[in-house]
Amino acid sequence: MSHPSEAAAEPPQLQPGADHAPRNGLGVAALLLGLFGAPLALIPFIGIIGIILGVVALVLGLVGYDRARDGSATNGGMASIGAGLGVIAIGLGVWGLIVLNEGYDNLKGTASERTAEQRAESAARVER
Repeated sequence: MSHPSEAAAEPPQLQPGADHAPRNGLGVAALLLGLFGAPLALIPFIGIIGIILGVVALVLGLVGYDRARDGSATNGGMASIGAGLGVIAIGLGVWGLIVLNEGYDNLKGTASERTAEQRAESAARVER
């Protein structure tokens, strides 16, 4: 007969074939973050939040897909769609930042050209 304290110290063993709830949280989170991140990535000055959400969605989607391949989750499709939306959010956010930067450079260049033209016009008036 075993000692009672030895039996209490052993962790319970999982029985093969026992039903366990699937661990689908990462796939759901990846999908939701990707869905929120992609549109946010297109909004000027807020696009960085979309990029961050996209990175998190990509990581969670990849881990969730790995869990689905291992059998501990049942939503591999949802996880992969979340990862894909994360990539789209990252791409849209980077594209938005490039467009914003180009617009700023064009605006800055136009303003400096106007200033140069105004100086030339005022110098021409002074000479008359």
